[in-house]
Amino acid sequence: MQGRTGYAADPGAAAMYRDMVTRIERGKWKAGDFIPAAVDLRRQYGVSHRAAATVLRRLQREGWIGRRPGFGTFIQEFHPGARPPNYRFRIGLLLDKPAPQEPLVPDLLARIEEHLGSLPCSVACCELWKSEVSLPEVDCCLWLQPQAGRAPVDIGAAPVVYAGTEIPLSVTRAASYDAVTADSLQGGFLAGQRLRQAGCPTATYVGVRRTTTPITNADITTPLRRAGFEAGWGEPVPEERQILMPAYRMPCGVDAAAQWLATRPPNDAVFCCSDDLAIGFAHGTRAHGVHAGRDYSLVGFDGQWNARHAEPPITTVRVPIEEMAAVAARMAVERAELPTRPTRLLALGCTLIEGRTVVGRQPREGGPPGARGDRADGEE
Repeated sequence: MQGRTGYAADPGAAAMYRDMVTRIERGKWKAGDFIPAAVDLRRQYGVSHRAAATVLRRLQREGWIGRRPGFGTFIQEFHPGARPPNYRFRIGLLLDKPAPQEPLVPDLLARIEEHLGSLPCSVACCELWKSEVSLPEVDCCLWLQPQAGRAPVDIGAAPVVYAGTEIPLSVTRAASYDAVTADSLQGGFLAGQRLRQAGCPTATYVGVRRTTTPITNADITTPLRRAGFEAGWGEPVPEERQILMPAYRMPCGVDAAAQWLATRPPNDAVFCCSDDLAIGFAHGTRAHGVHAGRDYSLVGFDGQWNARHAEPPITTVRVPIEEMAAVAARMAVERAELPTRPTRLLALGCTLIEGRTVVGRQPREGGPPGARGDRADGEE
């Protein structure tokens, strides 16, 4: 059966590729040696004809092996690093959902494409939500914000680089993957520390309730943001001060505001685990004459442009999209060039962008680590 990305659906393909490269690197197969015929390799590694052919074509494209008609396949005399100067790696971009449905994906995708444009590579985009998709053979797959509840996508022997807020289970099932993510725990800590610094006596947490099946990205991200917030705040948020909504959407923030107004404590600190929730929350309270930054303090999470340009601008934790895009693009090309190098998992730190939704004077000197003065526009 053919996988959605165009590779043969054979889990042994990645193992076959790694083992053959290891044999060459360790000198078990020397330059000029002929390797077993394709039919023998299929039997040795227990893979299909299509999977074996895919692996052999990739090894030849990368310069590990060559083919001599009438004689067979042999080990090349040069290392794959000695590619022609004009060689361009093939990078496959995997998208799980249309970009507008994921708040951070449009920015992340645009910036990754910009960075890849300056590197020696060509890009093929695969939209996995479509019924018929086919991705050409690639040197590396760059997977943006995979959905945690989906089955793992078959990518054959190609290594994976993941870029998104957290690492879902579908990526960890890949044979070899690198990842660059945002440190949600540290970001939540910044939010809790900032609200504690504002002198608020109580705190309310607005998050997303856990789903049953399938697991979603919110089920991974939300607990980390909440745990970080409680660490920065200095104590757990009582159950009666937790408002859990079905999604990270502005209408859910408006509904959360209605619940909060029914039992609103004075000068409360409200942490919303997404900017969309925070914007909806601020709108919902303002409709009843209760204003963020005057009657209570509010902090969001993500650092989206609409939070910085809301009225009033939302104090928010910025996810380092630009930095993640640059690192992910470099990782993909490096992994394509050296597919057997050790994997790397990087979590980049978040920063606090000051708006006008926290009661009291905005910090400059001595503020929380990662705070950006009292800027409301989030400019560098």
